[in-house]
Amino acid sequence: MNFDNIEEDIIKWRRILHENPEPSFKEYKTTEFIKEKLLSFGNIEIIQPAETRVIGKLKGSSQGKTVAFRADIDALPLDEKTECDFRSKNNGIMHACGHDMHTAILLGLARILSENKQRIKGEVLFIFQRGEEMAPGGAAELKKSGVLDGMDMVFSLHVMPGEKTGRIGVKRGTATANKDTFDIYVKGKGGHSSMPQQVKDPILIGSEIVTNLQSVVARNVDPFNTAVISTASFKSGEEYGVIPDTAHLTGAVRTFDGKTRETVKNRMKLIVENILKAYEAGGEIKFFENDYKAVYNDEELCDIAEKVIMKKFGKDALVIKERPESFSEDFSEYINPAKGCMVWLGVDKNGKENPKLHNPYFCSK
Repeated sequence: MNFDNIEEDIIKWRRILHENPEPSFKEYKTTEFIKEKLLSFGNIEIIQPAETRVIGKLKGSSQGKTVAFRADIDALPLDEKTECDFRSKNNGIMHACGHDMHTAILLGLARILSENKQRIKGEVLFIFQRGEEMAPGGAAELKKSGVLDGMDMVFSLHVMPGEKTGRIGVKRGTATANKDTFDIYVKGKGGHSSMPQQVKDPILIGSEIVTNLQSVVARNVDPFNTAVISTASFKSGEEYGVIPDTAHLTGAVRTFDGKTRETVKNRMKLIVENILKAYEAGGEIKFFENDYKAVYNDEELCDIAEKVIMKKFGKDALVIKERPESFSEDFSEYINPAKGCMVWLGVDKNGKENPKLHNPYFCSK
């Protein structure tokens, strides 16, 4: 199979997608663009379980396993600040996480495999998934729909700033973090700021919660393991002379194994409950039930990925990752019962580091 002759088309498709980003679960024009391309390749059956997602199915010339490749297609609610000549035309929306590249690359793979149908055993699924950026993401609903039943293995890639263009990273086992988003609600008793003895100050209580949450990792997680608790917002009151009634805190937890995940969440609950009790205040901590669990890369599929990378690009292109990435990905939803593998595609060029993912300056020319 010759992949070289589709490079120009992949670049062209990617730039069209980058110019026309759409937010999670509203990827209408993106879906139509993907369908048009898949149908133009020939040999590919279209499965569309929802208006803004599409799966292409390619049946090989003989029986075999079902192998899937997945790309996410949604963009982020950001104003693009790059100066590239194919910057977003849609105000407040941009592809700042590389989903335009993921989609264009998968279209390229679909085309080259459709042209070589006679050499394929089994079936190939090309999954163009909506809503990765908004939990619960599109992977969970797609898996729940049953359209992927019988899938034996699934591969995906993610662009990665901080790694040189032409290098591809593979991390065996745990490859990303568990994500647990939380809301903390504090219900105190407001009043005049000059008479604090008459109030139950939710700002003081919330501040104590924020400070004490930092002890969870420091004193409950093995130092050879790791976890992160980040408070992302603290909202309470508006006036100078008024102590408010309530406070609302939000944040997220990142862990890399199930035991640590439960330990951290349980300790956080205990801290919040007891601080509220100590101040005779009301409130609670709530964890979002639909957050993403860690991606686990299957050893056998990592072997396959590494062999392909070295054969096509040379041994210097392969980067064996020792640590998982700290972000989360709903690609994890495809794994179990299917085996999965996600690899990292370097996008830093000419010795210059690309801005990070989810950054309004992120772009790879």
